[in-house]
Amino acid sequence: MLKKLIIFFLIILIFTVLLSFSCLQQKSFSMYENKNNKTEGKDTEKKPDELSSSSPDSTIFKDSTESKNNYNPIVMSIYSEDKSRANIIMIEGFPEDEIENNYHNIKIITQQPCKNLEPSLSPDKSKILFYSDMDGDYDIYVKDIDNYQDSKPVNITNNIYNDYMPRWSADGSRISYQSDESGSSGIYVINSDGTGKTAVTKDNFENYDPIWSYPGDKLFFISDREGYFDIYMADLNENSIKKFTDDNYYEENLSISPDGSKIAYASGNIESTVFEIFILDLKSEKIDAMTSLKSYSSKPHWVYIGNSLKIIFESDLSGRINLYSMDLKGNNLKNITDNDYENRICKSSWGNPYIFLQSFDDSGRCLLSLVDLEISGQKDLLGDRESFDMIRENETDVLKIFEFIDLNILIAGREYADELTDFAMEFSENELIPFSDNYYEGNMQEKLLSEFKVTGDIKKLANSNDKEIVKLAAETINRKYKLINTGGSICPIMDYSQYKKYSPYLSKQMNDYINIMAIETDHPSIMDAGIAIPLDDFAQRIISYYEFERRYPGFIRIYKIVNILNCSLQTYFGGIDNTPVFDNNDMIIQQRLDGFRQNILKYKNTEFANKLQEYLDLLQSEGYMRTARIEEYIENLVFY
Repeated sequence: MLKKLIIFFLIILIFTVLLSFSCLQQKSFSMYENKNNKTEGKDTEKKPDELSSSSPDSTIFKDSTESKNNYNPIVMSIYSEDKSRANIIMIEGFPEDEIENNYHNIKIITQQPCKNLEPSLSPDKSKILFYSDMDGDYDIYVKDIDNYQDSKPVNITNNIYNDYMPRWSADGSRISYQSDESGSSGIYVINSDGTGKTAVTKDNFENYDPIWSYPGDKLFFISDREGYFDIYMADLNENSIKKFTDDNYYEENLSISPDGSKIAYASGNIESTVFEIFILDLKSEKIDAMTSLKSYSSKPHWVYIGNSLKIIFESDLSGRINLYSMDLKGNNLKNITDNDYENRICKSSWGNPYIFLQSFDDSGRCLLSLVDLEISGQKDLLGDRESFDMIRENETDVLKIFEFIDLNILIAGREYADELTDFAMEFSENELIPFSDNYYEGNMQEKLLSEFKVTGDIKKLANSNDKEIVKLAAETINRKYKLINTGGSICPIMDYSQYKKYSPYLSKQMNDYINIMAIETDHPSIMDAGIAIPLDDFAQRIISYYEFERRYPGFIRIYKIVNILNCSLQTYFGGIDNTPVFDNNDMIIQQRLDGFRQNILKYKNTEFANKLQEYLDLLQSEGYMRTARIEEYIENLVFY
């Protein structure tokens, strides 16, 4: 037991579990970017605005009387608060009244420091289609839903060009997309396995936003082939192109109706950024103006509210991007969101009155919500601080805690992301010692020492033939711990390297903190009652702690760095059992004294050098002996 306590003390001292003790987001609302304005008419190259929303999904929900297990999954992109990253989540279908806090129903499909956009399910619900810049330029990817955590996305275009806006054909065998492969923006069709690529538009015009007819083998798209951006249809069987609109405006955001008979779209003037919503009847070719709001209205979606088919769309009518609904005559305009956020539709449904909404405010807050259009009810799913407070105060299940953090950090601003990460680390740090008791029950140490020598990796231990070891290893990994062999015992310690996966969402100070702690746990400075790294490296680590404290004095975990710094100074100045500073006669070891003097010169004018000089002055006054004054100085040593 004494040995166990000594080992624990050393581990706590090194890896900051000791700290539990006293040891001290240019506004661009258009779906397309404008480049190279031309002098004739309104002829601009168009590329997808990465805040575009997914097209309506007719299979998001089934009839609410069906079993929960029969609901279809939902996929959508959600943006980080600064809109520099977008990742895909999948929500396994469930009734709206059961959605609250069911984080286990929300699955992370991608978690990368890039933009993964416009996801959609294949008709058979087995694959997810999206485009991403994960490899540098934008390509089209397909990912299997089965085993989604381990399966890698397949790049089906895999070229040096930018490929955007993929859409499944009705039978899932083909994919349409937009690409700049020809030097301008063209429309292409490719088989879902990446073979058989065909250029639908074979010209140098700007062609974009292809959507499939519903049903059929036709593609509607927008092109400037006659000078202005109008709506066209390509018949893939007859290899022909037909024009539907003919005006001097800029068309965008094509959205086909559930029966395939109409297209809703936005059209307007680029210079004034005034866009309105229109509906094109594909049979009569009649165009009806739905709005006259003299604002930027865009991204129409078809949604059934009750028994009525309506249009919902985004508009900056109020000065902010809010969501509005109206009937198919443009009447009964209703502000759905009516808030001070910028709101974007992540996913809508043809068959049910639900939309998934992401909202951004000026303070760095971001929310993902489910909106019931029938009752105008809104339920926040991610980014809700009240849910975080509940988790922080009441939750004890480590899996649920990290599940909550992994999801919410995807959209969190940096301050909130830091707060989430701090809570996760604090929880694991506080749980380390009681959890470690599991490693000393029965003959667990004996079994671990035998198997650990063979595997050397806790993840391999999780595949052990011993069920007890497998269970313990899994719990250890879930808590973001790893194992260390010290003094002949296997013990869990914090594994701060695991927190690096949150790096793109965190502040610089939190990332610097994690890097410092990861170095300490990956290459411990103290092992088996001795300094386990060269003394010069140990001094350099102390310097890094000083620099962190100076650079980030208000950091939420600064007290932990200060405690490590104080304890490291005590160890460096006073020694430790297997790396002493004084000999058996309590006289300073000459080699250590020389090292102190060298570091005073090496780190001249630093806080560390000044503190070291203070210590040497005291040592000199005490004849370089370990006296009571020296003992008291070391015991009360602090960094400042």
